[in-house]
Amino acid sequence: MAWQTGVVSDRGRVRTNNEDSVYINPEQGIFLIADGMGGHNAGEVASGLAVDAISTFLLNATPDALEKAVENANRIIYERSRHSPELYRMGTTIVAAVIAGTKLFLAHVGDSRAYLLEADRLQRLTEDHSLIYQMIKSQQISEAEASIDPRRGILLRALGTEEHIEVELHEYEYRGEPLLLCSDGLTDMLTDPEIEAVLRAGGTPQETCEQLKQRANEMGGADNISAILVKGV
Repeated sequence: MAWQTGVVSDRGRVRTNNEDSVYINPEQGIFLIADGMGGHNAGEVASGLAVDAISTFLLNATPDALEKAVENANRIIYERSRHSPELYRMGTTIVAAVIAGTKLFLAHVGDSRAYLLEADRLQRLTEDHSLIYQMIKSQQISEAEASIDPRRGILLRALGTEEHIEVELHEYEYRGEPLLLCSDGLTDMLTDPEIEAVLRAGGTPQETCEQLKQRANEMGGADNISAILVKGV
């Protein structure tokens, strides 16, 4: 199957730098977004290490090796932070997709997300590893309350912050439907119905990614905004 792809990564309107890292390799069916965190430039370092380590691992492995690839990246970031005081406790989210024939392999840690646009709905493929998401899931807080809660940036899992990490893995049958990967700089600014409306509006994947970025910035652009859109042709 051939692919059309689009990608954006933007600083947003508030942050002074971009700590997101993205990687696409349509020929190998590899798509990655990492959203870094840490003081100074540590977030950029962590997200860059993540996409470099995972992409390199996957280029020399079978498509279903995602878990090992992410665990390897976690070790690299963790060890780097231990030996560099200025990078102490740096970390990053990751959402990683590998498309192989009619299979979609997906791995994630943190609150970067993956969505699949189906004929009748936008399906969220990932669950945020965050305090706020767990509170929503347990009905301690509503979606509306969560959108303004100051704790919404607290992650329960991130690459590099602990020696060992639990990676969430999924495998799906894939027929070329639009697949969106994104950082929380998009999903904190736009609701799922707003994202779905942009995805259904037409245009190339690159035009759609640009529109998502523009809408997120119009809503405040409070964080870095990254998105990858893939669809079969």
